[in-house]
Amino acid sequence: MGILRAAPWARRALLITLVSAVGVTVGTYVLAGSAGGLTGAALATLAEIARTSSVFYLFITLVLFRDEASAYLRSHGRRP
Repeated sequence: MGILRAAPWARRALLITLVSAVGVTVGTYVLAGSAGGLTGAALATLAEIARTSSVFYLFITLVLFRDEASAYLRSHGRRP
């Protein structure tokens, strides 16, 4: 995890991704619970939403921090 120590943008990107994914998961859990309990089907739906949203937020985070990532790679002798 050397990039997390060397590049502040990587820490911010990881934090944004984790907070967003946890927020969506908890929000979905609360909505499912208030809508009539968590049955097996509701838990399966919750897991699918959490997985999909995590990938979505990771993609958005990578797009937002693309310029910082390119600058980091260029400064360390790698082409983006």
